[in-house]
Amino acid sequence: MSQDDWAEQAPNEDDFAMDGEGVSQDALGGGALDREGWYHFEIVDVVPELDPLSKSGKDKTPAVRFDMAVRKTVEGQSPDGTKHFHRIYVGGKGGEPIADGARNSAMRFGLGLGLLREVDAGGQKSIVDAATNAAKITIGTWRRAKGCQCVAKITKDTDAKYGDRYQIPFGRVYRPDDPSVKDVPIDLEVWQLAENFTPTPPGPSPDAEQAAEQAGVKQPAYKTPKLPIEEQAEKQAAKQQSVDPIDELDDL
Repeated sequence: MSQDDWAEQAPNEDDFAMDGEGVSQDALGGGALDREGWYHFEIVDVVPELDPLSKSGKDKTPAVRFDMAVRKTVEGQSPDGTKHFHRIYVGGKGGEPIADGARNSAMRFGLGLGLLREVDAGGQKSIVDAATNAAKITIGTWRRAKGCQCVAKITKDTDAKYGDRYQIPFGRVYRPDDPSVKDVPIDLEVWQLAENFTPTPPGPSPDAEQAAEQAGVKQPAYKTPKLPIEEQAEKQAAKQQSVDPIDELDDL
């Protein structure tokens, strides 16, 4: 075919079709979350960021990044499929030990997801990996967050250097079936597919119970964390003067 013949031939529309097979909505990105409010999230990826130096060669704080996709929202907030990136810090900058505040925030996040739980060993409370019953919480523990779901409140913090940043305050997240967040809309069908979904409130796994028995660790009955959402906080405090068990991490 000559160049002249080609110029006279109309383009075939079928040559410009897009193939959507094997492409999920998660892969499209969905944009970044940019509205405050309560959301139902799924953790779609877990990315350790453990390099002690940045690309420019400066000291960097080792972290684990959780890529979270909105699974249920309400009018006026960021839409379903929007992404939020949450980080926990697993060490200090320049090889320093992890700061207490960073540790506490990470543990709150793990407790809320059900990756961690509290045990009582001879009157001494400890936070352990819920699957292994080990007090040493590893990067492998955090990797198991992939596929887990949670409800969290997003707030906006305005930073002079970085501008508006949207965050989960103090790492507080809740299982979607936590009664404390029963008024937050969730996608029930999606929740039932989550890695951390259980038809009934979760208890110790058989392996964890056996390990605990061998170690002489007393296993308390499972209790869903009673962390009231902001609108209920004052009413809850007036009815019951007690210390939030997760807040006790601040005193460790």
